[in-house]
Amino acid sequence: MAKKKAAAKRPKKTLPPASSKPLNSEEKSDEIQEEYSGLPPPQLSFKSAIVAEMTSVISNGITINKIIQVLILAYIANLLYVKLDLNFDYDSKIEVGIGFLSILSSILIIYVSRKRRWNTGVELGSIDKDDPEKWVQLPEFNLIYAIVLPIFVTYIVDKRYLGVNLVNILLVIDIPIVFKILLALSMEQQVLDESGYLNQGFVTTRNNLLIPIAHVGFRELLGYYGGSSFSNTESELFSTLFVNLVLFVDKSNIELFILAKLTLAFIGSLVICTALYRTLNLFSPKYLTSLILHPVFTALVYYGSVYQLTPVLGKHPWDYLVNDIMNEQRIHFLYSWLILLVVVVPPVFYFVDAIPLDLRRKIWHFTILIILSYPLSVDPSFCVIALGGVFGLFLVIEILRSTEMPPFGQILSRNLERFQDERDKRGNITISYLYLVLGIVLPVMFDGSSCAGLVSLGLGDAMASLVGKHYGLVKWPGSNKSVEGTFAFIVVTFLGLSAARTFFGYQFSWEISFIAAALAGVLEGISDFNDNIIIPLVVFTILHGQ
Repeated sequence: MAKKKAAAKRPKKTLPPASSKPLNSEEKSDEIQEEYSGLPPPQLSFKSAIVAEMTSVISNGITINKIIQVLILAYIANLLYVKLDLNFDYDSKIEVGIGFLSILSSILIIYVSRKRRWNTGVELGSIDKDDPEKWVQLPEFNLIYAIVLPIFVTYIVDKRYLGVNLVNILLVIDIPIVFKILLALSMEQQVLDESGYLNQGFVTTRNNLLIPIAHVGFRELLGYYGGSSFSNTESELFSTLFVNLVLFVDKSNIELFILAKLTLAFIGSLVICTALYRTLNLFSPKYLTSLILHPVFTALVYYGSVYQLTPVLGKHPWDYLVNDIMNEQRIHFLYSWLILLVVVVPPVFYFVDAIPLDLRRKIWHFTILIILSYPLSVDPSFCVIALGGVFGLFLVIEILRSTEMPPFGQILSRNLERFQDERDKRGNITISYLYLVLGIVLPVMFDGSSCAGLVSLGLGDAMASLVGKHYGLVKWPGSNKSVEGTFAFIVVTFLGLSAARTFFGYQFSWEISFIAAALAGVLEGISDFNDNIIIPLVVFTILHGQ
């Protein structure tokens, strides 16, 4: 009886009003979403959150071109590890491990730093978290070249430079300069002490302190004078080169030692004249400024070079140049170069408007190939000095052109503008012909007889551009370069290396020549890094890392 009363008091269930038609799947999904929209999102564990974050970042930034580039660099690293395993001791392998750990740590530190700035911006309302362009990304992909190429070259050229360039890895981190320098100093003390370089006297205490300061300082100079002409990767790579050249080249390699001292004299003179230029521009006309600066700059470079080189050479640098460097064969080289330039340069400038842009630019590649092919095989030391002088002359021309300094600045600007491409116009400096000379001379600096830069740029890169421009139909994914151009690069570079091996006695096998041509050709097609820098270094690494 009690059960019946309880049942009678229990409220009846009410059914929802009948709908004229059943809910479809989309309506059900909307209803469920609305019902649970007020609930907090599910909380991920720390490990799951890290995996989700990295998966999102990698999926947003990875492309097939980047995967291929990483695989090529991994293959080159494997080649060098085999060389390392056969020829180096256990301590060197420890340094390799430290190097890769430094690379991963640098990437992580850069990402975490950017993520924190992004979170702060979202909290303050200065960043829209739904804007894809504002999302946190991994560091610029091309920075991988600024990190691994110096290490690759170090394994081949001189193991003593390994600790120095491992320290330079940390200097690409996107943190305030003061903290960057302190972090690099902390690591270099550990690396250099462990390797014994400090005890051997190779890295002095003075150089130990100057490594990060010189790297950061030179990078700031590139940004000041070049503006947007240099990418972040190029600036880091050149800063590493600068540190190695001015701090660690000694008198045992007299040609590079002379170039290092001339570099310091040039940079010091440029900085002083820049301050003088800005001061004079405030109250004097440009012609008067030019009249003062030309002799001042010349005198500073001259006396700066004499001051540094005379104690080392034991005589005046001019006497050394005339009596010790110049001989009959080298004078013949100079005469032949002068004749060739007189034959080529005036007609090119006279008929420049009738020549397509790609051809008028690549003429200089073929010209430098003809000029250096034989001299490089018999007298590479003289070629290094000559190319260093040409590079310095080009820098002076570029300073006059970019500032339009009277009386030649405007003339140079009008004539050189017709050889510029889009990369040359992005900043203050026309970089193409500077990079051409640098790309050819760097392998020779690293190994006195290397033809890697001359063949890959004088032949391979020039033919890839011409064939790709006129016959390229199939484009690489995400690139404006063609597969046909890449094929032309591989074939011509392989033939050029084979000819160098046959006629000039270079010691590398047919197989490694083809591998170098093929991998460099693919990188030339899919990478957006400057060809004149990356290609010679990759070919050099493969040829000399076998």
